[in-house]
Amino acid sequence: MTQKPPEPCDQWSETLDNFRIFFDLCPDFLFVLDMEGRIILVNRTVITLLGYSNEELEGTSVLLLHPEDRRNEAGVIVGEMVAGRRDFCPIPLLARDGREVPVETRVVLGRWNGEPCLFGYSRNLTELKASEEKFRSAFKSSTVLMAISTLEDGQFLDVRTEKAKK
Repeated sequence: MTQKPPEPCDQWSETLDNFRIFFDLCPDFLFVLDMEGRIILVNRTVITLLGYSNEELEGTSVLLLHPEDRRNEAGVIVGEMVAGRRDFCPIPLLARDGREVPVETRVVLGRWNGEPCLFGYSRNLTELKASEEKFRSAFKSSTVLMAISTLEDGQFLDVRTEKAKK
C-alpha cells in the first residue's frame, strides 16, 4: 500500500515545526528584529539564560538587553554592522537579574513574514571567558619561567619572568 503525499498545508506546518525546533536548539542567542530594532522573536536560549519571558521581550528594543551605560554604543555598532563597516558587536547582554553575559553579536539584514528585518546572532562567550581567566591566572601565578609566542615568526606575546609570590 502506497502512502499518499502529505497535503501542502501539512508540509508547511511540519516545516514550521522543524524550524522552531532547530531555532530553539541553538545554544546561542537568536533574535529576529524589525528594522527599528524591536524584538519580534527570540529562541529559547534567550528566555532560559537571560531570564526574560516572551511577553516581556516582544516589541521591546533589543538595546534594552545591553547594559544601560553601553546602549548608545551598541546602537552605533549595530548600524555599522548593517552598513557593512563592522563585523560584530562585543557589548554584553544584560540578564533580567542584572548579570552581564559576554557575547559576540552579529547582525544581518533579512525578511520576516514578507517584511525587512534584522537577524541577530549572539555567540555566548561565558565558557570561553572563564577558560581564558583560568589560563591567565595559572600563567601569572606559575613559578616556572614561561613564554607565549607566535608560531609563524616566534615573536613573544607574553613572558612570565617573576617568581610567584607566596
